[in-house]
Amino acid sequence: MNVGKRILSLSRAVVMKIFTRLFLRLFLPSLLVSLMALSFSISTVNAFMDRIVAVVNKEVITFSELEEEVRDERIRLMARFSGEQLYRRVAQKEAQVLNAIIEERLQLQEAKAKGFTVTEEELDTALQRKPPQVELDDAAYAAYTEHLRKQILLDKIRSFEIRRIITISHAEIAQYYKEHQDEFMTAPVYRLRQILFVVDTDEERLHKQSQSRSVYQRLQAGESFQELALKYSGGPEATEGGELGAVPHDELLAPLANALKTMQAGELSGPIETRLGFHILALDEITPEVPKLFEEVENHIQAKLLKQRTDHVFQEWLAGLKKKAFIEIKYSPLSNF
Repeated sequence: MNVGKRILSLSRAVVMKIFTRLFLRLFLPSLLVSLMALSFSISTVNAFMDRIVAVVNKEVITFSELEEEVRDERIRLMARFSGEQLYRRVAQKEAQVLNAIIEERLQLQEAKAKGFTVTEEELDTALQRKPPQVELDDAAYAAYTEHLRKQILLDKIRSFEIRRIITISHAEIAQYYKEHQDEFMTAPVYRLRQILFVVDTDEERLHKQSQSRSVYQRLQAGESFQELALKYSGGPEATEGGELGAVPHDELLAPLANALKTMQAGELSGPIETRLGFHILALDEITPEVPKLFEEVENHIQAKLLKQRTDHVFQEWLAGLKKKAFIEIKYSPLSNF
């Protein structure tokens, strides 16, 4: 019995030894080739993503950086376009984004060269003012804080290089006000009465339209606006004979405002359709538009002039950074779609 067990145990050992040799000889080489191919593919992808698309002075911009910025826009474009049109739009977007990255990199380099930094207190303040809108993991949160740090640094260098040298004098503001008063007119004000035929459902529309035309004819024939408003109007002012009082032009529904532009005081409108129903208006008085006081618009003019001048000076400053920088583009968007 013991001899039999030994023979069986020996047979199993021989079989396992043979199987191991077969596996090493037949299957292991294929497995190693597959693993090497997979490793090569991953390395190829990594090399593709990390290849240099641009050099800005001594810093490089990689394809992965560009891809991160353009990915969402590419998805949106793919949902709207196809074929040659998609190809062209994606290439155009990639070129725009790459140029924006280069411009940002130049500004950050200039900020560092001039010794600007971002303190932890400044970063904490920015995070309190603009916290993440969704919960982020550690990596995403670190990326978000780095984005804020860059924005603070960009704002510092722009303020130093641009805003500090721009001044807008009181005389300039006054001159702009004098030459552009049409931009600062008050809205005309109308004293109105109304009969409103409210339309609640589509089925009511034709009936209310016909009713409004009939009442308009009666008004033209000389019947009392106040009495007809009390009888037919569905507006809250019906109990006051349709009296709306003084209404500024920019507070009116667009169809009513447009109709009143062509009316004179004392005139009656035909039925005007809006989302509420059909309106008949009686225009009793017009207070015409007049220029707003200088004091009311002074700050607005100053902000407008400051923005115009800032944009101009910023573009000049950025052009100067590009002119003195070493910039090499190693990437063609058309070759990567």
